Amino acid sequence: LTYGEALFHPLSQVASSIQSQVPIITVSGLGKQYLVPGWRLGWLVFHDNSTRSLRHVNDGVKRLAQVVLGASHLVQKAVPAVLTPKSLTEHMAVAEFKSEVQSTFASQASLTFEGLRTCP
Repeated sequence: LTYGEALFHPLSQVASSIQSQVPIITVSGLGKQYLVPGWRLGWLVFHDNSTRSLRHVNDGVKRLAQVVLGASHLVQKAVPAVLTPKSLTEHMAVAEFKSEVQSTFASQASLTFEGLRTCP
């Protein structure tokens, strides 16, 4: 999430540009991207380096994932529809939603900053 003129640089592009020298873990999920608290469905993407620095982290995450309860059936069925809109109309609706959320967050961040700036 960026504000104003700031550009977003996906870590996958950073990882590819540094030729696997630095390990990167990317974390995301539906609850954060689509503002649906309680939809506990997320993902981790490991961009390991050439020395496999993340292998123990990856092993630990796999073990933990086998213990923690998974997402509900309803949430799992909704994922394809949310992540892969089938029509241009659906795609544009998702883009508009994300744009509105970003605008709202930017406005709230600015308001909070201005309020905090005036505190003694």
